[in-house]
Amino acid sequence: MDMMKELPETVCNLFNLQTLKLDGCYSLKKLPERIGKLRNLRHLELKGTDQLNYFPRGLERLSCLRTLSTVIFDRGGGKGCQIGELKLLDHIQGELRIKGLEQVTDSKQAELNKKEKLRSLALFFSEERQADAREEKMKRIESVLDGLQPHTNLARLRIQDYEGNVFPSWISSNTALPNLVKLELSCCNQCSELPALGTLQYLEFLTLSELGSVKRIGREFYGLGSTNGGENSVQSIVEFPKLHTLVIENMKECKEWHLPFRRGIEIFPMLRKLVVASFMNLQMLPLGLRKLKSLEELSLFRVKFRDLKFFGIITRNSDDDNVQEEGGESAPPVIVFPVLKELRLSDMLEWEEQENEIKLPIRRDEEEGFIMPCLRELDISYCPKLKVVPHYLFSPALRSVRIANCPQLTGWQPCLPPLLEKLQLWNETGILSKSIVALISGIGSPDHNKNDYPNLHSFSIWYSRQSSLPQGLNQLTAIQTLHFSSCQFLDFTPEDLKHLPLLQLLKIRGCPILEERCRKRESWTTNSHIPKIILDWRNFVLE
Repeated sequence: MDMMKELPETVCNLFNLQTLKLDGCYSLKKLPERIGKLRNLRHLELKGTDQLNYFPRGLERLSCLRTLSTVIFDRGGGKGCQIGELKLLDHIQGELRIKGLEQVTDSKQAELNKKEKLRSLALFFSEERQADAREEKMKRIESVLDGLQPHTNLARLRIQDYEGNVFPSWISSNTALPNLVKLELSCCNQCSELPALGTLQYLEFLTLSELGSVKRIGREFYGLGSTNGGENSVQSIVEFPKLHTLVIENMKECKEWHLPFRRGIEIFPMLRKLVVASFMNLQMLPLGLRKLKSLEELSLFRVKFRDLKFFGIITRNSDDDNVQEEGGESAPPVIVFPVLKELRLSDMLEWEEQENEIKLPIRRDEEEGFIMPCLRELDISYCPKLKVVPHYLFSPALRSVRIANCPQLTGWQPCLPPLLEKLQLWNETGILSKSIVALISGIGSPDHNKNDYPNLHSFSIWYSRQSSLPQGLNQLTAIQTLHFSSCQFLDFTPEDLKHLPLLQLLKIRGCPILEERCRKRESWTTNSHIPKIILDWRNFVLE
């Protein structure tokens, strides 16, 4: 059905039809013009029909509808249904996507505020040019969105390609949206200021994407007035009290991000996952992030990460006492991300930390605690200038490390944490592509010995251009699983792995030289101590 471009008009003769599923009809461009004759229709499912041009007139006659996944207003003008036809569809429930809203005039006619069974609403505008003058168009678009205020029962809201200058007040009103759990604002490039979303008491998921005019994330975002939470405030204020996932990406003009922590103000008390992507003008992360007591997962993609200060880590030296937090308070000693478990750093084009810049110990005295004491997974990728992996990222609790596309690595960093279980090297990793001795030899660590990695059971190499195994691999005697994928020139024999006595599984995929050796069984079964060898990970097994 994915090649069907038009639904035949004869479908409209099925007067007793109650369910019409067109999900996944990717080529469908037109619905029957007489679809309004299906008065008994209760479920019309149109997910994945992005080629549809418009919804025909007669929608208002489908008053029995419970499910209507998508409504599209005619971008060409005049042919399709009007927004007022939504007025009589009071039984609509579940999810509704409305597209082509740039064509609409009086959006209040839809009476979305009466659709009490609607739980999810997605509103799509368009960036296509209209005949209106720019100022007139902006005011009209703002009026359209303002008139689409949903019922208070709404749980999920998405707004995309909105070209108004400001968001309507109901978006940030806990009275208008008291049950909102998930909110996504994307491609709203004319809005220069974020709405005051911190007051939404039940908001759990928030995505802000491609808000190209926002230059600053400050007090207005949290819903803090100029007098709220002052030094003499006795009232306790909690902003974003339920939020646990925050994604902020593609804010190309944003240079400042503040977390205004002060006495009586608590922000993000439940935040567990934070993704920050494509913030190339942001000078540093807000220092308050490092104090969040619930943040477990942090991903930074394509931001200006140059040194420790961006990451909110401050070394103890003579200047530390002068460091100020937002709100005017002195920065505390090093207590960074106390419960963080997963850290991903990718596309850090400016990150070039040198060995002599690493002065900060992983452990402080008992009063100051650890730096990232709970960090278990570390992923560093596409950092073209990075020379060393700073040791403050090597938490004592670290279990998994992946390093990918860091071609300038010298390898002269302290040894890996002793509890590490999984190590992956992808693409170019500088000296590590040829030798992992520097990672495991404990340079700079007088207490190191060869038995420091009893838990390192899994080692992987992906997309390497090397022809031989990295030096030092045989020192990892606890390895039980080896993975090699897409290593075009890699070649070795079972004899090269004889110092890995616990090796149970060897997986090879996309390594033509090794695969040919295995298929010819050149000592792989007669002399090998490896119980199981898998080629292509699916199709060929040597045991």
